[in-house]
Amino acid sequence: MEPVDFRSSPPAPLAPPPEKGPLAKAFRESIGQFPLKPGDKMVVAVSGGPDSVCLLHLLRKWGAARAVSLHVAHLNHSFRPEADQEARFVENLSSGWEIPFTSLKLPVPQLCKEKGLSKQEGARAIRYQFLKEVAQSVGARWMALGHTADDQAETFLMRTLRGAGAQGLSAIPPMREGCIIRPLLKITRQEILSELSREDIPFMEDPSNLQPVYLRNRIRHELLPMLERYNPQIKEALCRETALLQDENDFIHQHLLSLIPGLNIRTTERSVLFDVAPLQSLHPALQRRLLRWGMAQLGIELKGIGFKHIETIRSKIIPGPTGKRYPFPHSLKIEKKYSTLLFERADKAANPIPHQVSGSPFG
Repeated sequence: MEPVDFRSSPPAPLAPPPEKGPLAKAFRESIGQFPLKPGDKMVVAVSGGPDSVCLLHLLRKWGAARAVSLHVAHLNHSFRPEADQEARFVENLSSGWEIPFTSLKLPVPQLCKEKGLSKQEGARAIRYQFLKEVAQSVGARWMALGHTADDQAETFLMRTLRGAGAQGLSAIPPMREGCIIRPLLKITRQEILSELSREDIPFMEDPSNLQPVYLRNRIRHELLPMLERYNPQIKEALCRETALLQDENDFIHQHLLSLIPGLNIRTTERSVLFDVAPLQSLHPALQRRLLRWGMAQLGIELKGIGFKHIETIRSKIIPGPTGKRYPFPHSLKIEKKYSTLLFERADKAANPIPHQVSGSPFG
C-alpha cells in the first residue's frame, strides 16, 4: 500500500469514529490490564510500519472517550535510505490525526560502532532513551509500543534456539518499568493488516523485514510457516507459553526478593559481597538468579552473561580455593575470599549510549 501524504488530505474530524470493528473488543481487553486513568498522557512510538500505525489508530479511538491524550514519537535511526521518507510519513499521519508529534534524527549506525554494540542492541537502547526523554519533556506517564503476538512468538523461538531459561523464554513483557506498555501483544500481524485495510489506513513497509540475513526474519518467513503445518495455531500456543512463563518467572523473582534481606549481602556502588554459606544453601535455580541479581546491582548488562558464566561461578569459584578468579565480560571481577564471594566492577557503571546528542531537543 502506498503511503498517503496527509498534508494534501482532508483534516480528520476532531472526534474519532466510535470504537467498532473486529479488533475493538480484543484491544479493549488488552489495554484494560494496564492501570490507565482519565487524564493520563501517553507517548506512542510510531515507526510508520503497520504495527505502530495500527496501535496509534486504536489508541486514538480508545483514548478519545477516556480523556487519554496521545503524543507521537518517531526516531529516525538513519539506517536506510527510506528513513527520511518514513519520518515525513509519520509526521503527516500525526498532523492529519491532529496528534502532537516529536521526532529526532540520530546517526545510530555510527553510535553503535563507537560503543561496540550490534545494530539491534544499540538501536534498542537509543530508542528507549529517546522515548523516555520525550515522555519527560511532554509530561507523559505512559509509553506505548507496537509489539504484536507475532513478535512474541518470534522472540520465544529466537531465545529457544539460542538457549534461555524461564526468564528469557518469558519473551516480551506486556509492561516494563511500570510505564512502558504493549497493548498489541495478543493481536496478530494478520489481524492488524486486516484492520488497516478495512479502515483504509496507509503505512510504510520496512524492506529490511524481508532480508534473510536476520535470524528473526528467517524465523518469521521460514520456521513459523513450517511449524504452522504441525499446529495452525502455533503463534497462539507460543504466546500462551510465554504468559505462563511470565507468571512463573515473576513468582520466583518475588520469592528471591523476599529471601535477600536474610542472606547478609553487602552492596556498594562498585561491589556486591555474598556470604557463601547461605548462597550455597539455596536451590540451584535461586542461586543462579541471585548471582544475576548481584550483577544487575552493579549495572552489568546481563545480555552478555550466559549460562556458562553463571555455572563457572557455581561450580568452580564458590567451591574453589580462596583467591580464585576468572575473567568475565563487562570488566567484572569475581573472587572467592574465604567465606565470601566478591563481585566488583573494574570500571564505573555508565550509560552505554550517550543521549545528550547535538541537536537533541532534550539535551
